[in-house]
Amino acid sequence: IKSTITWHSYGIINKYDHNFEESSKCLRQALKFDPENTQILMELGSLQVHIRDYQNAAETRHKLLKLRSGQRQIWIAYIIALELSKQTSSASAILKAFVESIEEKEDQTSGTCANSYSGILLFQIQLYILESNYKEALKIIETRESSILDKFKLFELKLTIYMNSKNVKSALKVCIHLIKLNPDNQKYYRYLGEILPTNSSQISLKIALYFHNMFPRAIYPAIYLLEHCE
Repeated sequence: IKSTITWHSYGIINKYDHNFEESSKCLRQALKFDPENTQILMELGSLQVHIRDYQNAAETRHKLLKLRSGQRQIWIAYIIALELSKQTSSASAILKAFVESIEEKEDQTSGTCANSYSGILLFQIQLYILESNYKEALKIIETRESSILDKFKLFELKLTIYMNSKNVKSALKVCIHLIKLNPDNQKYYRYLGEILPTNSSQISLKIALYFHNMFPRAIYPAIYLLEHCE
């Protein structure tokens, strides 16, 4: 069979039958006869991510990028595939170049671009964290903080950076800020316990009293206080 349409159809049928491996084979076969078919490349790339064939997904999305380099979502899909295939350094470097290129073209902080740009910046920070490149991650936060719309996620990433880099003072400050924003989030109190030294029971009690007095109607500050009154 040397028909792109036929192999593509077989791929779709196998996908609906949840035979994903066979579907992937059919789509690859279809591309042999039409290697620049962007629709099939997109379907194959998504399927390869679904079956966790990340290395080949990155290669497929790179081919797609060569054909549609002007589309933002295809750049991001390629970078995600690189990160999933453990090529974090490459993903980080390409994303940095991509961000610089879109910043040169137009204002990213207004209109329809704002949400997308904010998400891209958060992703860039996460990639730097995965590389343990905390200096670059903080640089993005310091220079583009006003462009990041999800402030909860921004402060959570800040907390991760400070905790991983053993910056106790800054980590404690950010953690307390997060608890003030959401006093019933148990995760933040768990982070607080990780930040404070194991022999700091008096400090923990003072912090517990502080939050309980500040948020008397919140549930978890009361629980946290009881845990540290023992």
